Formats: sequence, structure tokens, C-alpha cells
Amino acid sequence: MSKGNPFLALRLAPETMEHLRETSVRQGRGVSDLAREALARGLQSDPSTAGVGAAITNEQSRVAQRRSRTVRRSRVQRISTAIEELRGLLAEYEGWQSNLPDFAESSATAEKLEAAVEALATAVDTLEELDLPRGYGRD
Repeated sequence: MSKGNPFLALRLAPETMEHLRETSVRQGRGVSDLAREALARGLQSDPSTAGVGAAITNEQSRVAQRRSRTVRRSRVQRISTAIEELRGLLAEYEGWQSNLPDFAESSATAEKLEAAVEALATAVDTLEELDLPRGYGRD
């Protein structure tokens, strides 16, 4: 193994890197996360670089711990957020529908907008009418 950055010692095949890029685009994650995982697996399987793989794994576990410390919101709070998001979408689609030019009022777009506005309004009404259980004897 050469001196310097131990990560440079492991070369990934071009098809592996292409797979990482495609997967990262599909999953919305950065290539660096996937590459880091691949490096950790590859370095852990190589006994000469076992310490480096362990360091990567430890770093990944610290990141996972930080993520798990995030504030957890209750189901009621998450439903309230969803309702607000749907109201925002409803307002956007209603604005789009009301600003359609006269020649487009009988178009396929106008029909789809009307269907979207009706569906969003129904979803908001349905979610607002929910009587959610609070649990732990608080109902």
C-alpha cells in the first residue's frame, strides 16, 4: 500500500463507479455516501487495511447516532404539517386554475387542474376531520 491517503489505494472498477452514480441519482443521495460505503466494505475485507475500514465504519455510526438524536414529532404534529402542506398546494393549484387564459379554459390542462383542486380539497377536508387517538390514556 502506498503512503498518503489510504482511500486512493483502493481503485473501483469503472462499472462499479457507474453503478454508484446511477444508484445515487435514483436514491437522491450523493455519490460520496455510496462510495464511502463501498470503500468501507472493500477495505474491511482486505486485512492489510482493516483499521481504515473500521475508521470509516465508526464515522458512519457517529453520523447515524446524530441522525437518531433529531427531534421526533408526534403523529398529530406530522398530520398537522401534512395538512398545511396540502393547503399550500391547494392554494397554488387554485391560483394556477384562476389565472388560466380564456382559450385554455376548456383544455386538458384545465380539466386536470380542476381534478387536482377537487382531490386536494377532499384530502384536506378528510385529514381535518380525523379524530386521531393520542394514546397513553389521553383520549
